[in-house]
Amino acid sequence: MTWNPQQYHKFRAAREQPAHDLQALLPELAYRQVADLGCGTGEQPLSLAQRP
Repeated sequence: MTWNPQQYHKFRAAREQPAHDLQALLPELAYRQVADLGCGTGEQPLSLAQRP
């Protein structure tokens, strides 16, 4: 099986929801460094790093 970004993004909302739920529990701070220890596109830690 080859990598298919369209297929990966097809389930984007379901895959991102747990990350958004966890981020909602974090204090509103300026996170300058974020480590992503998982796999995928890195969009979830990027959204955390971009928080005001």
